[in-house]
Amino acid sequence: MSEADGTPQADCDYASRYFEVSLDPANVRQVFEHRTLATDLVRRINPDVDRADLTEVLDSVGYPGAEEPADSRRSRD
Repeated sequence: MSEADGTPQADCDYASRYFEVSLDPANVRQVFEHRTLATDLVRRINPDVDRADLTEVLDSVGYPGAEEPADSRRSRD
């Protein structure tokens, strides 16, 4: 398996080698499946990123459901 495989596991392996972080392939798979990026998923992938800060980037790349889910906004209030 290589980074070119385009699989959640390959991305996790890449992150481990180049960024020295450990990612759960189940979390990365949710991104591969274009599921809504709720605040808790974003924090599991990168605890240093605020979900609200991703909205513009996600929208610019056409990620489905780029707007922050209502339940995610409520959890911060």
